[in-house]
Amino acid sequence: MSTRRMEVAFRREPKYIETKFPIVQFAAMNSGEHTILVVEDEELLLELLKEMLEAEGYRVITATDGSQAVNLYRNEREKVSLVLSDMGLPSMGGWEVLRQLKAINPMVKVILSSGFMDTKVRQDMIQSGAKDFIQKPYTPERVIQQIRDSILSDDPRSQGS
Repeated sequence: MSTRRMEVAFRREPKYIETKFPIVQFAAMNSGEHTILVVEDEELLLELLKEMLEAEGYRVITATDGSQAVNLYRNEREKVSLVLSDMGLPSMGGWEVLRQLKAINPMVKVILSSGFMDTKVRQDMIQSGAKDFIQKPYTPERVIQQIRDSILSDDPRSQGS
């Protein structure tokens, strides 16, 4: 089993944790066909997510705030399979990012994440068009699995498999 060292900073006051996690391999899906737009204002977490997803074979585009994410998506929407976005972003929060991405492409797949979320807000996000929600802190395996499941959920290539 392959392992990696992971250091994660959450919130504005960095708290570092060290863990080893297996490099998850999903042979049933050709990850290299998919580009993920990752939107995260915490630089260390953004870099960790980028590295982890690239190790799984995904192409990754990153944004550090909501406005940048919307502009990147507008220009790259034909390439982007899924958007993974934090809720608490500078310049434009996750709700507004979701709203604007849906205006550009009603079929966009967005997974929102936050460290602070109640069940009602999560349900509202899903009803507003988010594909899924992931609670922080999350494990690398969970992020990869949710991304994979969200991409495959409407992919005709995954039907019957």
